[in-house]
Amino acid sequence: AVIGKTAYVLFPFACTALWPVYWIAVRIFTNACEVVLFDTLQRSKTEYEDMEDIDEFDVEALPPTKDITVGIGAILERMRWLWMNCDYRNLSRSSNLSETLGNITVICSIDKEGTIAEPFCTPEQIVVPDADEEDYAILDLAEQQVGSDLRTFIIDEGWEKYLPSLRPLGLNCGLNTLAHRLGKLRIDTTHKRHNCMRQRGKILSSQDTCLCKISRAIGFTNDDLSRFHMLKEVDVFAPFHKATELLNRKDICCAASFTSAVFQAEDGPGQLQMLTDGNVELVLGMCLDYFDGSEIRPLSDRTMAMYYGLYLNALQQDLQCLAFAYRPLSLDTRGLKWPGWGSAEQPGLGAQSAKANRQSIYVDITLESPVHEPPRQLAAVVQAPSELAGGRDAGRSEADEGDALADQGSVVDLPEHLAEAARLALLRSKSRFSQPAMPEREGGGLDYTSSDLRQFATEQAFLRDAVTEQIFLGLVTFAYDPKVDVCDFVEDLSIAGIRFVYFSKAKGRQSKSFAERLGLETDWNTCILLSSVADSSYDDSVDDGYVEDHDIKAQLPRGIESIRSHLKEVDDIPLQISLFAECTPDSTREMINIFQENGDIVCCIGSALKDANTLTFAAADLAVGIEPIPHFNWIAHGSTQAVAEAGAATRSAALSGHDGANDGSISTSGALVTQYALGAALTCIPCPLFLQHDTSLYTLMQVISEARRLVGCIQQSAALLVASCLALVLVNLVSALCLLPPALTGFMLLWVLWVVVPLLGTALLFVPHDENIMSTMPLKNQDHVGDMPRFAVYALIRMLPPVVLTILVYVTALEKLLADVPHLGRLAGVFGRADWLVLDREQQWALLAAQAFAMVAFVFHVVCVSSTLMYRTRSCLEYVPFRNLAWIAASALCLLLTCVFAALLLAFGDARIGRVAWYTYLIAFAGPLALLPLQDMCKLHDKKRWTRLQKLAKLEFKTKLGQHSPL
Repeated sequence: AVIGKTAYVLFPFACTALWPVYWIAVRIFTNACEVVLFDTLQRSKTEYEDMEDIDEFDVEALPPTKDITVGIGAILERMRWLWMNCDYRNLSRSSNLSETLGNITVICSIDKEGTIAEPFCTPEQIVVPDADEEDYAILDLAEQQVGSDLRTFIIDEGWEKYLPSLRPLGLNCGLNTLAHRLGKLRIDTTHKRHNCMRQRGKILSSQDTCLCKISRAIGFTNDDLSRFHMLKEVDVFAPFHKATELLNRKDICCAASFTSAVFQAEDGPGQLQMLTDGNVELVLGMCLDYFDGSEIRPLSDRTMAMYYGLYLNALQQDLQCLAFAYRPLSLDTRGLKWPGWGSAEQPGLGAQSAKANRQSIYVDITLESPVHEPPRQLAAVVQAPSELAGGRDAGRSEADEGDALADQGSVVDLPEHLAEAARLALLRSKSRFSQPAMPEREGGGLDYTSSDLRQFATEQAFLRDAVTEQIFLGLVTFAYDPKVDVCDFVEDLSIAGIRFVYFSKAKGRQSKSFAERLGLETDWNTCILLSSVADSSYDDSVDDGYVEDHDIKAQLPRGIESIRSHLKEVDDIPLQISLFAECTPDSTREMINIFQENGDIVCCIGSALKDANTLTFAAADLAVGIEPIPHFNWIAHGSTQAVAEAGAATRSAALSGHDGANDGSISTSGALVTQYALGAALTCIPCPLFLQHDTSLYTLMQVISEARRLVGCIQQSAALLVASCLALVLVNLVSALCLLPPALTGFMLLWVLWVVVPLLGTALLFVPHDENIMSTMPLKNQDHVGDMPRFAVYALIRMLPPVVLTILVYVTALEKLLADVPHLGRLAGVFGRADWLVLDREQQWALLAAQAFAMVAFVFHVVCVSSTLMYRTRSCLEYVPFRNLAWIAASALCLLLTCVFAALLLAFGDARIGRVAWYTYLIAFAGPLALLPLQDMCKLHDKKRWTRLQKLAKLEFKTKLGQHSPL
């Protein structure tokens, strides 16, 4: 008997053998919920909107969401598929997706283009010479929605007075673009210009961006451009130009390049225009004059230094620059011996005809200045970053501002190859490319007479000569704008207690400029350089990243190798900031490891088409691949516009995985296989989630919100299972200590632990969403057992009353069902003298009936306790449990099945349950309801502690000051 009682006491622990199966089922269910919701949000075309009662100016307002309802049928179907199949599309899809999403503390972005920024850089400002002030004017550009189109406009007041200077630049932009050759100017941002230079090497994104939007903003239409027909397209490269060394950017190959296009107007043959755009230093080095809107003036060293200083300012602000120039060419076409110069391409033809008539010529030139003079120190003003971003007001004179800016700015060295002497020497050295011209010209005012043209041995030699002596028109700056909702997404992440970290490959100043556009803090101690001082790839004596006074006072670590020692000896600023500059894939992965060592759960987002991201994705706790728009041009390969758009849709479908499974993963089956889809599939092997390029990042936030709800439900469900198991152990332990038979038999324990408790725990997974869940601070992955004693006390207080009540029901029922027990005091004596395993038939049925009463009472107690576990800190008055329809169904089903089970146990016996006293029923069914306030008291105490921890976590999250605070 002693062994039997001991076995029944410990038997509940053995009943937990099937709980791992339950946990696997729960994890598959939560993963299926996340995946189905993620795919549904991506397929939905509705916009993210704030709730009606949310003030848009409230900084603590909750993030916008989509009103999406996911059916239980879709979740169960996905759950069945995950259970029965191997997740071959994304291997980590079967991992702890919901747990990881629900506990994310850091979101890292390791790419810019196409992920958190638009894949194409957009024009920001136009810089043109000012004829009135002998200075330049900066005109700001902005995009505005006009109907269904997004158009670019010049937003400065009175910009029309600069139209004489803007017209040649706008003509250059309109003609030297692919949209003109297709017969219309496009207004969307998803197209590129035709650029054969990408076949020779890597070029800047600004050289790959179509310029038709600038032409439209200035006022050019298709009819204006139809008067010109293109003859030749010249791709000029200078791989060994000084500009390549000065840029000091190892990721840009052949950056010193520009494109020229020769156009013929309707005026007649021989009157040609060479329109040029490209690298600023190279184009400026080819120019001897500039056009100020009224006349052509010499491009002196002072004017050159002014534009060169502006170019340097743009580079420091993470802007890209294109210079524009032109040269009118008058030549005798009869002397041209090369094909293609006699007939021009007709406008308005399709892309197939455009490709057939377009003739692109590659010209490689070497610009080495024969003049070896020391560089001149000119008063080229380097403005503060904020000044160029705002632009100089249109029409402000040099006399009013020039001296003041020169005093505030710094003097820069004008490169030797841009000095006037070097450019004039280049003009005098044309004999390197062609034979000297005849003393007596045949054509009078022609630039190239027939005899001149016959001196050139090849067409390339002629073009090398023709691209010099150009007239400078102005500059256009380009920038990568953050994607729609990205800035708001970054701001709302801080409300949710998630830190957004941007790993930039650029230098400190450029990284801070883009961080400002994202809305990140760029004050003191907000940027750390991960490159080592000894790293030659970032060796730059002019800019080491820490140049401001407050940066110097911050005492920030330099290099990834000094981060751990800084955290140990100085402060935790590296864990608090949101910007790291001069990052490499290795240093990024190491910094992610440092985050994880300090308890952060890291989510990494990056481009799906960069193979270098694969190892970084694998290092993070969770990775999300984002589809950037593929950088290739369908129209340039002979497709029409419709074919190009269809191809883009095909590529999007291939990358997003809209196949038969329709699971949002990357499809690699059937006709959708392309080199981009295959590359993205291989890169994103560690990624359980994949975002299409037109999907808002708020999708990720809503999935995180759902994951937090599911994680909270799993925790409450686990608490119910563990507490129920311990309560059953205590019930039989108390019975054994009272010298009574077990209050619950083995099959009753199996029924409760394998049927009732899992059903109620599953119902807790359907608790409605808490509207404040995205304003709570997630806990770090450390010190998990710090509050374990407190939770043990809560479990004891909350489950001890059900244990006591169950024992009372069992004892009172057994006392009335046994005929030979006159009162309750004699009950222990009856079973103490005889073994309960050898009782007579009537006593056995009485014992079984009392155990059945105890089982029903315990199940009812568990149902009542589960009603208080909907939320951890919200009382039953704040949230009525009956709002959870799944819990109502599970509770009713558990009570019904338990009563049926008890009735079947007693159906074939002669137990006289009518003898059970009325107070037994009162204890069984009224006692749990009376003890509900005790459950809320425990939750109230836990809420106070939880609120205090939340305040401390928010204070730590928002504190950026380290030991070296300047305040």
